[in-house]
Amino acid sequence: MDEHCAEHCALRMSFRAGKFRGCQADWGGGGLEAAAWLAGDWVFSMKITVTGARGFLGNAVACELTSRGHEVCRLARPDWDMLAVGAWEAVPESVEILIHTAAAFGGTAPEEQLWRTNVACLMGLVRRSLELQRLRHIVFCSSGAVYAPQREPVSLATPVRPTTVYGMTKLLGETMLRQGCEAPVTCVRLFFPFGPGQGPGRLIPRLVQSIRRGEKVILQDSGGGPRFNPLPVDRAVACLVRAAEAGGEENRIINLGGPVALDMRELAGRIGGVVGRVPDFHIPGSSPTRSLHCEVTKDSGTNEEFENTLVAAISAVS
Repeated sequence: MDEHCAEHCALRMSFRAGKFRGCQADWGGGGLEAAAWLAGDWVFSMKITVTGARGFLGNAVACELTSRGHEVCRLARPDWDMLAVGAWEAVPESVEILIHTAAAFGGTAPEEQLWRTNVACLMGLVRRSLELQRLRHIVFCSSGAVYAPQREPVSLATPVRPTTVYGMTKLLGETMLRQGCEAPVTCVRLFFPFGPGQGPGRLIPRLVQSIRRGEKVILQDSGGGPRFNPLPVDRAVACLVRAAEAGGEENRIINLGGPVALDMRELAGRIGGVVGRVPDFHIPGSSPTRSLHCEVTKDSGTNEEFENTLVAAISAVS
């Protein structure tokens, strides 16, 4: 277990005499009897592999799974490179659930890297999945970028039509896994996940730094730019963990965005209110832009959760 999630796990793990279920920990050596208690529900321990387990989302998912009593195998750089030949052999034979969060991200990675990481190397995962006799479910972190920007919130009935290379690679990744793997695949299309600890190249950390430095915030139109509903990281983690624990007998797709839809002007204004600086906006054109946000569901969380996560994310940006 990574030392930075030890406290997280200690706070969430609960052992109750007479109510726990046994599990054999053949990854870490020795036997283990454990039970995890969360929101009033007991969960059965499973052997789960998380890729990208040192990343912003993958680390949070791995920590939460560990706190719930699961045996977690973490695959992440620098110890594991999914682009390397034979990399997927590192997925243990005893794995029951695989959560794939590792990816190259649009806006921060060259196009060649997007294709290699998000598409080409998944052939190795497909081949390895066919060898794993106990694998019964794959949870794949996809993106809302598989949809084209549009005025209305997207739903599962909205046709997919990516307009960026990143969106294309995520859609192809979905297709490869769902058609190539025998185990059912749940594709969770995340809409702008954010929270404390996110890399400086992502939207909210970049905005925070720009506003603090007094740089101009570019708006695509006079209306404030496209609307979107950023997703608090805790909500993303909860959805991915629940999908893993629930398993499944068939392929599924989930759209997941946050509870608050707002445009760039509104987001920058909220950030400015926290950092104590009024944003300086610049509008180079007047063409109206379309939005990319999904329908709000019970999994989106509450407005209070969104506000708390936004303040925490702003405060964490150095």
